[in-house]
Amino acid sequence: MPDSKYCPVCHAINPAGAERCECGYRFREDDNMTDRDMAVILRRRRLRRAAGSAAVVAVIAALVLLTVFAGKAVLLYVTAGLLAAGVIAAVLLKVLHELDKRKKK
Repeated sequence: MPDSKYCPVCHAINPAGAERCECGYRFREDDNMTDRDMAVILRRRRLRRAAGSAAVVAVIAALVLLTVFAGKAVLLYVTAGLLAAGVIAAVLLKVLHELDKRKKK
């Protein structure tokens, strides 16, 4: 994708002629990207996905080890704690996203 524009706000890749991103970010004249810039961005995205997958595998492995060495009761408490933390994190991210949208208006 030669001469594309990368949005630093939502990380979308837009056509070269775009003046604004769908998220509302207004591009500057020097926001055009080369193929090399695009390759760097795509590589970073793949690395982030791989890191996320590794984190999920690590949590699953930890839960399996807890079950083997500490028993099912400990696994139940740890799983409940992880679920609660996940729900709280999701709610906080949603609130922060909504506040950010209101701030941009």
